[in-house]
Amino acid sequence: MGMRADPTEFYAELQRQLSVKGCARLFRDTIAPFGFTVFACGEIDLADRERNVMYIAEWPEAWKRYYFESGFIHRDPVINALTLYRAPFTFRDIVRDARFSTFERELLRAAAEHGWSQGLVVPVARGGSRFGLVSMVGSGPEVEGADRARLPDQRMSPHSRSVARSVRRQRFRRDRPHRA
Repeated sequence: MGMRADPTEFYAELQRQLSVKGCARLFRDTIAPFGFTVFACGEIDLADRERNVMYIAEWPEAWKRYYFESGFIHRDPVINALTLYRAPFTFRDIVRDARFSTFERELLRAAAEHGWSQGLVVPVARGGSRFGLVSMVGSGPEVEGADRARLPDQRMSPHSRSVARSVRRQRFRRDRPHRA
């Protein structure tokens, strides 16, 4: 099922998923027609990034290691953008926005040179410095117009569903989501 399908059908299928892995698979299949190859969703605290939790982070293992071990999380332009944007935004929005440092914009240009030319990020304000976040990354043309306008329900559903599944797993199996 692609994003062009009825959002109600997508949501119904998402509700039938019994695991975070199932939610992730359905969402990945849904965003693939738009050139997105990986995504992450979690909770971000801009005031204390040590509290960040990623419920799903489908990044390549080498990227995860680099991201967490190098301290990239403290200078990630996507996370920094949460201080400015409350509506969905793209990597291109950041690159074009003079409020971001040259360094932050160059990080996204470098990502594009390595195949991640498109990024779409959906922030969900939780109050104060806390945000829910779904970030989709891939290659191909940027999602624009009617397709971008139709995405909100489908983008946020995996976040809500995976959070609920992760919390349930923690309570009963003591599994822990990946701490950023």
